Amino acid sequence: MELQTHQLSNGIRIIHQHTTSGVAHCGMMINTGSRDETLLEQGISHFIEHALFKETKKRKAFHILSRMEDVGGELNAYTTKEETWYYATFMKEYYERSIELLSDILFNSTLPKKELEKEKDVIMDEIYSYLDSPSESIFDDYEELIYQGHPIGRNILGTKKTIKTFNGKMAKAYMKKHYNTDQMVLSSVGNISFRKLVRYAEKHLGSISSNNRKNERIKINDYSDVFNTDFMERLEYRNLYHFVKGGNDSLSAIRRETMFIQMLEGLHPQEADILTLVKDGNLERQYPKITKGVVDTAFPDIVWGSR
Repeated sequence: MELQTHQLSNGIRIIHQHTTSGVAHCGMMINTGSRDETLLEQGISHFIEHALFKETKKRKAFHILSRMEDVGGELNAYTTKEETWYYATFMKEYYERSIELLSDILFNSTLPKKELEKEKDVIMDEIYSYLDSPSESIFDDYEELIYQGHPIGRNILGTKKTIKTFNGKMAKAYMKKHYNTDQMVLSSVGNISFRKLVRYAEKHLGSISSNNRKNERIKINDYSDVFNTDFMERLEYRNLYHFVKGGNDSLSAIRRETMFIQMLEGLHPQEADILTLVKDGNLERQYPKITKGVVDTAFPDIVWGSR
C-alpha cells in the first residue's frame, strides 16, 4: 500500500498507510534521543518521556491514561538513542481523540515537581534492574567501548548521579532545544482517509509554533576497533565487577545469586567450578598455589578493592 505524506506549516510531517483493519495505530516520533545529551544531561530524554505523562494544563496523570483506556485503547512511549516515540493504539473511530491527546502531552505538559520526584524513583528502579542483568547491560558495555567519548555510546537510562539533578526547568530547556517541529513526524496506520487525518492534524497540531532545529548532532567520525582479545577480557572484568560490587550496594541476596548463575551459564564447566570456589572462599583449598602475588603477576592491571 502506498504511503501518503503531508507537511504542516510548522514543519511537522505526516505519514499515513491506509488499512482496512478496525484497529489503528498513531504516534508522534521526535528525532531526538540519548545521543543528543551532554554528560550532565545523561538520561534526560528518557526522563522526559516519563514526565510528560504526569500532568498537562487540562489533565491529571489519571485522566491522561484513562483517555484511551476508556475506549479500549492504549497510550505508551519509549526512548532510544536516536529518537523518542509517543504512540496510541485504538479502534479506528477514535483517531481524533488520540491525536488530540498526543498533542496535549507533548505541548501542554506542566511537569509538576512532586510527580517528577516520584518518577526519579521509578527510573532508579529501572537502573538497578538493568544493572542486575548482565545479559542486557553487556550490549551497552559493547557500544560504550566502540563509541568511546561519543554520547551514542552511553546508556539511555542515565546514571544515579544525573537523575538526581533533573527538574522541570532542565526538562523544558532540553525540550525547547531538541523537541523541534521540523524533527517531528505524526505516523499513522489505520482505516481513515488521508484527508480526514490531515484535518485532525491541522486542528490539533497546526497551531503549534514553529521551532526548527538549530544545532547539529555530534557526528560519529570513527569508532574504536575493540572486537579482539582485549575487548573480551574487558567485558569479562566488567561483568565480574558488577557481580562483586553488585551494581549497587542494596542488592538482595536473591538478585546477587541470579546474577552469579547468569555468569556461570556462559562459562566452560571447569571455569564455572573455579568461579564457584572463589565465591565460596574455597579456592585456596583446591588450588593452594594460586596466591594474590601470582594473580598480580599474571594480571598487573587488576585494581584490588576493599571487599
